[in-house]
Amino acid sequence: MLEVMVRRGPDRRVVNRSGAVTLGHGLLATTPEAANESQPFIGQRTGNVIVADIRLDNRAELRSKVGHDGRPLHLMGDAELALAAYDKWQSDFARHLLGDFAIAIWDANRHRLVLARDHFGVRPLQYFLSDDLLVFASDGRAIRSLAEVPRGLNRDRLIDFFVPRLETCDVTGTFFEGINRLTPAHTLEVEPSRSVEREYWRLEEPEPLVLGSDAEYIEAHDAVFGEAVRCRQRSRDDHAVMLSGGIDSAAIAVYETDHEGAGRACSAISTDGADLESRLVKRTVDRRGLKLHTVTPDQVDTLCGSFADRVRDLESPFDAAMTLPAAVCATAAVNGIRSLSAGVFANEVAEPALGDILRVQIGQRRFREAIQQFDPNGKLGRDRNPTQIVKSTIAAGISSCRAGRFLESRRDDRWRAAQTAMLRDTHLDLGGDDLARVEERLSRSQVPRFDGDGPGSARRRLFAGHYASAGLERYDRVGAAHSVEIRSPFMDKGVVEFWLSLPAGQLIRRGWPKVLLRLACDGRLPADVVWNTANEHLGWVYTLSTATKSPIRIGRATMDDDPLLGIIGQAGARIADVGLACDADVKDFELAAMMLWVDHKEKLPSRL
Repeated sequence: MLEVMVRRGPDRRVVNRSGAVTLGHGLLATTPEAANESQPFIGQRTGNVIVADIRLDNRAELRSKVGHDGRPLHLMGDAELALAAYDKWQSDFARHLLGDFAIAIWDANRHRLVLARDHFGVRPLQYFLSDDLLVFASDGRAIRSLAEVPRGLNRDRLIDFFVPRLETCDVTGTFFEGINRLTPAHTLEVEPSRSVEREYWRLEEPEPLVLGSDAEYIEAHDAVFGEAVRCRQRSRDDHAVMLSGGIDSAAIAVYETDHEGAGRACSAISTDGADLESRLVKRTVDRRGLKLHTVTPDQVDTLCGSFADRVRDLESPFDAAMTLPAAVCATAAVNGIRSLSAGVFANEVAEPALGDILRVQIGQRRFREAIQQFDPNGKLGRDRNPTQIVKSTIAAGISSCRAGRFLESRRDDRWRAAQTAMLRDTHLDLGGDDLARVEERLSRSQVPRFDGDGPGSARRRLFAGHYASAGLERYDRVGAAHSVEIRSPFMDKGVVEFWLSLPAGQLIRRGWPKVLLRLACDGRLPADVVWNTANEHLGWVYTLSTATKSPIRIGRATMDDDPLLGIIGQAGARIADVGLACDADVKDFELAAMMLWVDHKEKLPSRL
């Protein structure tokens, strides 16, 4: 299993056996403490054993609570501290940890194996559980390599791939039969006669943060976000920011250089560097004095391999379009960088839906502020036409009444129908049972609305529905493929709670979303980066530039082994052996990616 995950743990691989229990660990040493810590780690007093993919942010506080033998903190690894927390608090230990972690602890005295995953699911943790076997790993392919684990693919997830919302509808399933993901913010305790999964934390609506001025809000933001960025700079080797032209990653660069002075950045730019995204990257680099490492679309195949080879090697076909971040991670690895801070999911944390802000402002009779959100000089005013403005305002005004709830239910019905229609756009000739199953999964994927009038209520739905964790898993898998650790300051627990506590005026003002983040960076970044109104991104350019270079050849016999696989093969027959056109749409791309991925996964031997 460790050999399957060698890129996740290239520095050291160690196995510990104790009776019927075998624990293995592959080390990617990205923090100073990890280089000196040996895992599996065995507690001297209890004999309990831990393996963990972990970066703790509350090391000093945790050490003071669990006690220690007088050794300096820098000699204590994160896994050792987590094991000490388990020895002290047992089943409640995970609620005392802050950071990114996937943990497995063997409690020898109680004959209990405990798995734990961080609050938002930054680190993956998958497992296979039967009556007489428990196997867990960071990568489902490692679990599937065992002869005792089923070889089939998960039919539901194969269909989910073609309906965007369904990626997040199933927080526990994987593309592999019988292999599950541990839900974020949960622990799983497995004993010979039982298994129990527990939620140890839930994101609640925080108390509103009421301060007297923008300056006070900026100071509070600097403290919370600055600490999150600083924690993610803790690195054994060179660290960098995954820098785009947007305010999110540029803000990380601001706080990193404020803390450390000089810094590094890795960016994907266009071949000629003439587009706005590339120019804004250069503007941020010049202003903050960063050392920049770049990649262009024509370099991707050299760094990452061909499109077909990359897709066949993926753990999840959802990652097929992640060409740009994969190229950035490959560039980082080539330059000796093992950890990257990225602005991923800043939108979900710091940019509430306009309708939610309007609902709050209209409900509080702050009509002038609501109207000002469509200032033509602001980003929202430029993004929306007058008809959209009227619809948003009316919907926000009636959302709290009975008619509004009725309209919302009708909108949900239309949304489900539109999602199902996407399957027909792929030309997949699915039967009625499959379509009914999609409808049922879509219904389950809609998280009930939270009570409360705060602007953070709707954003909490994204986390309750684990929308963020699905994306975080993508970035983790892409980084791991190049032995690079992706870190997300915006997904810090304190940062999320801080942004959910802010009043509407610090979230969107005069048509500018993320206004507090922009105000905090104003004067620390070029004005055209802070107040950029464009929505340019090079992601699809990178994906298509490599996907169109080679034919999409597959083994036809593979597609005949299963009715669903046959349907996928038939729908994609016009792509197979020809390749994707330069103007290919998303659906053609998805079919090509799925055919390549299934073709390889079905041919894997029973034991790697």
